[in-house]
Amino acid sequence: MISLEENRIKSQELIKQDSNDGIAYNTKVLGGNVGPNLDILGKAFDGKAAIFAANTLKINNNDCPDGNCEKLSHENKILQNAPQNAMQFITQLTTELSATEQPNYDTNNPYSYMVINNIINGKLGFGPKDGYNIDMNLVDDGSFDLQASGPGLDEPFKINSGVLNKLVMDNKSLISQTPNINEGAGAVLIESGLFNPAHVNKKDNSLTDDAKISLADFGVLNVEGEPVYDQVEIEIEGEKYMRNVYKYDEGKIIKRLKPFLDAEISGILSDEQSGVALWNMYLANDTSMVDDDERVEDKNAGDKSWAYQDLPLSDKQKQEFSLKYQSYFVKNQLLPFIQNQVPPGDDGKPIKAQVMTDEELYKQYLG
Repeated sequence: MISLEENRIKSQELIKQDSNDGIAYNTKVLGGNVGPNLDILGKAFDGKAAIFAANTLKINNNDCPDGNCEKLSHENKILQNAPQNAMQFITQLTTELSATEQPNYDTNNPYSYMVINNIINGKLGFGPKDGYNIDMNLVDDGSFDLQASGPGLDEPFKINSGVLNKLVMDNKSLISQTPNINEGAGAVLIESGLFNPAHVNKKDNSLTDDAKISLADFGVLNVEGEPVYDQVEIEIEGEKYMRNVYKYDEGKIIKRLKPFLDAEISGILSDEQSGVALWNMYLANDTSMVDDDERVEDKNAGDKSWAYQDLPLSDKQKQEFSLKYQSYFVKNQLLPFIQNQVPPGDDGKPIKAQVMTDEELYKQYLG
């Protein structure tokens, strides 16, 4: 069986060339009971019209084998429904395979899906002249078996339309699509009520550019109710300055956020495929939002990756996921709103730092 690292390498090569939850990744189960140059549907229905006509004639003339016309009637019913079922199968399959073209596609997904997508879409180097072939056959139960082969596949790829349809109807995916982690984490900030509702855009539920965490509710205040400042050192044209920044009650903020964070993590892990994708693409390597925005297509967690074939997740993995997600959230979503927040007016103006000489330092601390 191909290793996780070999799978990643082959997926990354294909990306560059193109420039239970675990069931969806078990190719043996998928193989159980439409490309422009391959004529998938044409080959699948070759001769079927003649069979339907012959069956109909025998039924009408009551000339069925052994006098049993029910079998021929059942066969004709399957043939009548076959075109619609075939189109549904191809539509579902191509929709699922389109996930391989997403910019944050996790290359730890079985690389064979990328090969099949390239074959069906007739991409350069994946046609019949290159040794690739797809056959689709009607099965006695009315479903279709699709089988593909070619030099890019270690073994023939098989999938049954009935199995795929059940996955889709169960809201599962053939290929794991990586959720937008920053969109989900950003929603946690809003739902937690840290911000005044006036700082939330009602149209898309995003924060306004001037959004700030409520100082009255979560800032550190003195007895008069005025904000307490920290001071940070900054540099302007080579000169050192000190600047006031707001001080926040981080413990109070985390206490408010915790239930919403827990709910978000629980929601993600209810679809473990998505959880694995987030781990492989974002969490395992402690990336930042800047790293994620600049991510190259073949970026992944390398040897820290989790394998989809090993689902379901263990309790240890779920705990690791939770800790990493919370760390990512604090670093990328929370800290930008509580670090280096400058007050308006004179309180926020830089003050030139008083640089003491060695003699002054000695007198103050040692003299």
